[in-house]
Amino acid sequence: MDKWQAVMITMAAILAVGIFFGILGIWMWKRYKNKIKSCTATTTGHVCRYRFLGKGQMYPIIEFQAKGQTYMVARRFRGFVTKRKIIPGGGTKDQQAYVSPNDYLVICTGAVTNMRALAENLWPLGSDMTVFYDPSMPKRAFAEKIPTRIPVVPLIFMIMGGNFILFSSVVMILMTLFY
Repeated sequence: MDKWQAVMITMAAILAVGIFFGILGIWMWKRYKNKIKSCTATTTGHVCRYRFLGKGQMYPIIEFQAKGQTYMVARRFRGFVTKRKIIPGGGTKDQQAYVSPNDYLVICTGAVTNMRALAENLWPLGSDMTVFYDPSMPKRAFAEKIPTRIPVVPLIFMIMGGNFILFSSVVMILMTLFY
Protein backbone atom coordinates (compact mmCIF):
# COMPACT_ATOMS: atom_id res chain seq x y z
CA MET A 1 0.00 0.00 0.00
CA ASP A 2 1.46 3.33 -1.00
CA LYS A 3 1.04 6.74 0.63
CA TRP A 4 -1.87 7.79 -1.59
CA GLN A 5 -3.94 4.72 -0.71
CA ALA A 6 -3.24 5.17 3.02
CA VAL A 7 -4.38 8.79 2.89
CA MET A 8 -7.52 7.87 0.94
CA ILE A 9 -8.42 5.11 3.43
CA THR A 10 -7.87 7.52 6.32
CA MET A 11 -10.03 10.18 4.67
CA ALA A 12 -12.74 7.59 3.98
CA ALA A 13 -12.70 6.66 7.69
CA ILE A 14 -12.96 10.35 8.67
CA LEU A 15 -15.81 10.74 6.16
CA ALA A 16 -17.61 7.77 7.76
CA VAL A 17 -17.17 9.28 11.24
CA GLY A 18 -18.52 12.59 9.93
CA ILE A 19 -21.57 10.92 8.42
CA PHE A 20 -22.15 9.05 11.70
CA PHE A 21 -21.92 12.25 13.80
CA GLY A 22 -24.15 14.13 11.36
CA ILE A 23 -26.84 11.44 11.36
CA LEU A 24 -26.65 11.14 15.16
CA GLY A 25 -27.06 14.92 15.56
CA ILE A 26 -30.02 15.01 13.17
CA TRP A 27 -31.63 12.04 14.99
CA MET A 28 -31.21 13.75 18.39
CA TRP A 29 -32.63 17.01 17.02
CA LYS A 30 -35.65 15.26 15.42
CA ARG A 31 -36.32 13.34 18.64
CA TYR A 32 -36.25 16.58 20.63
CA LYS A 33 -38.56 18.30 18.13
CA ASN A 34 -41.00 15.38 18.36
CA LYS A 35 -40.97 15.69 22.15
CA ILE A 36 -41.80 19.39 21.86
CA LYS A 37 -44.66 18.70 19.41
CA SER A 38 -46.13 15.93 21.54
CA CYS A 39 -46.18 17.88 24.84
CA THR A 40 -49.65 19.35 24.34
CA ALA A 41 -51.32 18.77 27.71
CA THR A 42 -50.70 21.06 30.68
CA THR A 43 -51.09 20.64 34.40
CA THR A 44 -49.82 22.29 37.55
CA GLY A 45 -46.96 20.68 39.40
CA HIS A 46 -45.26 21.49 42.68
CA VAL A 47 -41.58 21.96 43.45
CA CYS A 48 -40.68 18.94 45.61
CA ARG A 49 -36.85 19.13 45.76
CA TYR A 50 -33.74 20.47 44.05
CA ARG A 51 -30.87 18.98 42.09
CA PHE A 52 -27.41 20.53 42.46
CA LEU A 53 -24.80 19.59 39.86
CA GLY A 54 -21.96 21.85 41.01
CA LYS A 55 -20.38 24.88 39.36
CA GLY A 56 -23.55 26.93 39.82
CA GLN A 57 -25.89 24.45 38.15
CA MET A 58 -29.12 23.74 39.95
CA TYR A 59 -32.60 22.64 38.94
CA PRO A 60 -35.94 22.45 40.71
CA ILE A 61 -37.60 19.04 40.52
CA ILE A 62 -41.34 19.35 39.88
CA GLU A 63 -43.81 16.65 40.83
CA PHE A 64 -47.07 16.44 38.86
CA GLN A 65 -50.07 14.17 38.43
CA ALA A 66 -51.18 12.73 35.08
CA LYS A 67 -53.44 9.77 34.36
CA GLY A 68 -53.68 9.01 38.08
CA GLN A 69 -49.91 8.60 38.51
CA THR A 70 -47.20 10.85 39.93
CA TYR A 71 -44.32 11.92 37.69
CA MET A 72 -41.28 14.14 38.16
CA VAL A 73 -39.58 16.49 35.75
CA ALA A 74 -36.59 18.79 36.17
CA ARG A 75 -36.85 22.42 35.05
CA ARG A 76 -34.15 22.80 32.41
CA PHE A 77 -32.50 26.00 31.28
CA ARG A 78 -30.82 27.06 28.08
CA GLY A 79 -27.61 27.62 30.02
CA PHE A 80 -26.02 28.84 33.21
CA VAL A 81 -24.17 32.06 33.98
CA THR A 82 -22.22 32.30 37.23
CA LYS A 83 -20.98 35.68 38.40
CA ARG A 84 -18.50 35.72 41.28
CA LYS A 85 -18.17 38.71 43.55
CA ILE A 86 -15.79 38.31 46.47
CA ILE A 87 -16.16 40.94 49.16
CA PRO A 88 -13.56 41.22 51.93
CA GLY A 89 -15.16 40.14 55.19
CA GLY A 90 -17.66 37.84 53.49
CA GLY A 91 -21.33 38.61 53.41
CA THR A 92 -24.18 37.11 51.46
CA LYS A 93 -26.26 40.17 50.63
CA ASP A 94 -25.12 40.26 46.99
CA GLN A 95 -25.85 36.58 46.39
CA GLN A 96 -28.86 36.06 44.19
CA ALA A 97 -30.23 33.85 41.45
CA TYR A 98 -32.68 34.67 38.68
CA VAL A 99 -33.81 33.40 35.30
CA SER A 100 -32.99 35.78 32.44
CA PRO A 101 -35.46 36.53 29.61
CA ASN A 102 -33.36 34.24 27.36
CA ASP A 103 -33.93 31.32 29.79
CA TYR A 104 -30.45 31.33 31.33
CA LEU A 105 -30.12 30.74 35.06
CA VAL A 106 -27.93 33.55 36.39
CA ILE A 107 -26.31 32.97 39.78
CA CYS A 108 -24.37 35.72 41.56
CA THR A 109 -22.10 34.11 44.13
CA GLY A 110 -19.48 35.07 46.67
CA ALA A 111 -16.57 33.25 48.30
CA VAL A 112 -19.03 30.98 50.12
CA THR A 113 -22.50 30.49 48.65
CA ASN A 114 -25.46 28.61 50.04
CA MET A 115 -26.92 27.20 46.84
CA ARG A 116 -29.86 25.64 48.69
CA ALA A 117 -30.88 29.07 50.03
CA LEU A 118 -30.67 30.54 46.52
CA ALA A 119 -32.80 27.69 45.15
CA GLU A 120 -35.36 28.07 47.96
CA ASN A 121 -35.61 31.82 47.29
CA LEU A 122 -36.10 31.27 43.57
CA TRP A 123 -38.39 28.22 43.78
CA PRO A 124 -39.86 27.69 47.26
CA LEU A 125 -40.73 24.08 48.08
CA GLY A 126 -44.37 23.43 47.30
CA SER A 127 -44.65 26.37 44.88
CA ASP A 128 -46.68 25.83 41.72
CA MET A 129 -45.12 25.47 38.28
CA THR A 130 -46.80 24.72 34.96
CA VAL A 131 -45.89 21.38 33.39
CA PHE A 132 -46.32 20.59 29.68
CA TYR A 133 -46.48 16.84 29.06
CA ASP A 134 -47.23 14.26 26.40
CA PRO A 135 -50.73 12.83 27.09
CA SER A 136 -49.77 9.43 25.67
CA MET A 137 -46.48 9.28 27.66
CA PRO A 138 -46.60 11.66 30.66
CA LYS A 139 -42.97 11.04 31.66
CA ARG A 140 -42.01 13.10 28.59
CA ALA A 141 -42.49 16.59 29.97
CA PHE A 142 -41.18 20.14 30.24
CA ALA A 143 -41.48 22.32 33.32
CA GLU A 144 -42.51 26.00 33.21
CA LYS A 145 -41.95 26.51 29.49
CA ILE A 146 -41.45 24.63 26.26
CA PRO A 147 -38.00 25.31 24.77
CA THR A 148 -37.98 27.33 21.57
CA ARG A 149 -34.35 26.79 20.52
CA ILE A 150 -32.42 23.74 19.46
CA PRO A 151 -30.38 22.19 22.28
CA VAL A 152 -26.61 22.52 22.10
CA VAL A 153 -25.65 18.82 21.98
CA PRO A 154 -27.40 17.91 18.68
CA LEU A 155 -26.09 21.13 17.17
CA ILE A 156 -22.51 20.24 18.16
CA PHE A 157 -22.87 16.75 16.65
CA MET A 158 -24.25 18.17 13.39
CA ILE A 159 -21.45 20.77 13.16
CA MET A 160 -18.76 18.18 13.93
CA GLY A 161 -20.20 15.80 11.35
CA GLY A 162 -20.36 18.54 8.73
CA ASN A 163 -16.76 19.60 9.43
CA PHE A 164 -15.48 16.00 9.19
CA ILE A 165 -17.37 15.48 5.92
CA LEU A 166 -16.11 18.77 4.48
CA PHE A 167 -12.49 18.17 5.56
CA SER A 168 -12.31 14.61 4.25
CA SER A 169 -14.05 15.52 0.99
CA VAL A 170 -11.69 18.43 0.30
CA VAL A 171 -8.61 16.33 1.06
CA MET A 172 -9.89 13.49 -1.16
CA ILE A 173 -10.60 15.87 -4.05
CA LEU A 174 -7.20 17.56 -3.71
CA MET A 175 -5.47 14.18 -3.55
CA THR A 176 -7.13 13.00 -6.77
CA LEU A 177 -6.35 16.27 -8.56
CA PHE A 178 -2.70 16.70 -7.56
CA TYR A 179 -1.36 13.22 -6.90
